[in-house]
Amino acid sequence: MIVPIPTEVKNQLRAIYSRIVHGNVIVIVAHDQGKSVTNDADNVIADLAADFDLSKYLVIYRDTRGICDQLLVDRTGNFAGFSSINERDLSSALNKREVGMSRPGPLALLSRVAAEGVVNYTI
Repeated sequence: MIVPIPTEVKNQLRAIYSRIVHGNVIVIVAHDQGKSVTNDADNVIADLAADFDLSKYLVIYRDTRGICDQLLVDRTGNFAGFSSINERDLSSALNKREVGMSRPGPLALLSRVAAEGVVNYTI
């Protein structure tokens, strides 16, 4: 017999996050529920790989402390590790990783995601 896991229990096993797409950058914003993005990076990247060709995107995440770092993706679209950006300001984080961005610049929507809970938003 298969017993479905209640949503509230299932969510504790996974990171709860929002994502914003800006040019060739995907920004992941952690919501401090369930696992951290850091501890669930394999699944977060797998979620993104289902919707995006990650060879064409840079993935930056903002943790619950407000620190931005990069999630690395290998050629096969799997999680490959972390790269320290160590910036609180998203604009500064993007400036550090701006090489190759088709539309560089700050993501003003970050505060909107936190305030309104926007899950997927494409600029």
